[in-house]
Amino acid sequence: MELLAVAIGIYFFFFPVYLGIKVSRLSTEVSDLKRALGTTAKPSIPVAPVPQMLVPEVSQSTAPTAMYQPHVPVNASVIHEPTTHNSSFDLVEWVKQDFLVKLGAFLLLLAFGWFVSYAFANNWVGPVGRIMLGMLAGLAFMVVGIWRIRTEASQGSIFTVLGSTIVLLTVFAARELYEIFTPTSALAIMFLSVVFVAFVAVQYNRASLAVAGLVLGGIAPLLTNTPDPSTVGLFSYLLIVVLGSLWVMNRIGVVALPVISFAFVAFYGTPYLMGSLSDAESSIALLFAFIFTTIFFVSNIVSIIKRNDHEARQAHIILALGTGLYLVSWIAVAVDPVWHSLLYVAWALAFSFGSFFVYTHTNQKAPFYIYSAIAVGLIAAATAAELSGPLLVIAYTVQVTLLLGVISAVFKDYSLLSKSSWLYIVPIMLSGENIASSAWYDGFLHSDFFALFVLMLGCLIATVVILERRPSKEGDTVDAASVLGVIAGFYGVTLIWLVTHAVLFDQLATTLSLVIYMVCGLVFFISGRRMENNTLRKCGAVLIGMVVVRLLLIDVWEMPLAARIVTFFIIGIMLLSTAFINKSITSKK
Repeated sequence: MELLAVAIGIYFFFFPVYLGIKVSRLSTEVSDLKRALGTTAKPSIPVAPVPQMLVPEVSQSTAPTAMYQPHVPVNASVIHEPTTHNSSFDLVEWVKQDFLVKLGAFLLLLAFGWFVSYAFANNWVGPVGRIMLGMLAGLAFMVVGIWRIRTEASQGSIFTVLGSTIVLLTVFAARELYEIFTPTSALAIMFLSVVFVAFVAVQYNRASLAVAGLVLGGIAPLLTNTPDPSTVGLFSYLLIVVLGSLWVMNRIGVVALPVISFAFVAFYGTPYLMGSLSDAESSIALLFAFIFTTIFFVSNIVSIIKRNDHEARQAHIILALGTGLYLVSWIAVAVDPVWHSLLYVAWALAFSFGSFFVYTHTNQKAPFYIYSAIAVGLIAAATAAELSGPLLVIAYTVQVTLLLGVISAVFKDYSLLSKSSWLYIVPIMLSGENIASSAWYDGFLHSDFFALFVLMLGCLIATVVILERRPSKEGDTVDAASVLGVIAGFYGVTLIWLVTHAVLFDQLATTLSLVIYMVCGLVFFISGRRMENNTLRKCGAVLIGMVVVRLLLIDVWEMPLAARIVTFFIIGIMLLSTAFINKSITSKK
């Protein structure tokens, strides 16, 4: 029964469509021959010779064929050669073009559905006749689409998609209501109609038609009403759809096709990720996930090398990030935790070496940058799989700092350094637990201290590295180096406060911390004035202001009288001493 259904589908799809195409081409060729014979049958009218100097020289490629060779029959394929369209797909522009025709096709589709329902309800025809009626209607619209697309490409595309949609709905009804087809044969017949749409899209270079065909192919498995879906069958079908979309993209250059096909792959894989998987299903699904990841990785790199326009760049970034997230999700769910870090590192190396190979052979930086970022994310995932707590903060800080060092040494790119410095946000967000840890009540020589210290040191090293690559500019600018310097200062201030309060009594620790803050603030402020560095001067002023504000708003009420006298006395003397230092600086100038 299944083979018979497939055979019927092949017959009803390709044979009538093939005949329609042949008849259309023969009709066009006969019309061209008639026009050519009519031209040669006319008596020639003598024309006075024109001086050669007055006749403009016309190249053979630009001269009209009918003017110079009226007696040669013109091939129909030349006359009806499809106009080259833009390979980009804009949904808004697609809706606007021939909007009334699209609206009419939609209303016609609704009317057809209601008619079929009415016919079914009144038993006008039997089940087989109803399915045949729907199939023939779909094929008729396909043939009309092929006939119309030769002169009106947009309208022909609408009719072709309308016919394929009717076929899909008819097969769905046959499967849902009468179980005439098996899930495999139903999917095969739907796939044939989708293949035909893709073939027409490539033949006439229609981006919108290719997108529509891919969408129809993506939703086809949802219409098979499969009681027990096969993991191998579903992912094998998706693999064919993905490879087909890549072939179509290679022919007409629609960069949206891989993104759409990846969206369908992720969509159909979500139930497997959300639910419980048996060991057999888990292994099969994971194998297909690795296959899809490899295909999208290779195809995206090839596409990056071929195209570098804005639309293609957006599609490349979306596909790269989506592939990385897809891979991480499957490893996290379908792989034993013991193997997580190893697989993350293996795929990170694969992405890095693959993109670096392309970079060294083509000098294309885009694939290397994109997939290096994905590799960094995979290494971060591997690190998180092995470590936690303060050790994770230390590991992330060391990795980001080493990455900035490699970028500075290899690429010497200030812009890339500045953008990569955003990676410090991950250990910074994780360091909140280290600051609020209860381990500070028992001393300071513990993992939380070293996590904060390494993070402060990493930000300082990154500041120096970025400053070395920063182009010379007049005046002070707020950039990544400035922000990282401020962050390093924040962790320095925090460590001073936490360490002093971990080893000393509360009031003495507060007094000592404020004195250290004031000394550092004065050093920064005075050094900034001497070197005419506004950044240092502002940092010193902010630190001094923080100390004064705390003294006046908090410590003046909480400190005992003796501690308050000592603290205010020391800091007041330090601030008064700046008068002599300022005078010395002014006299030197």
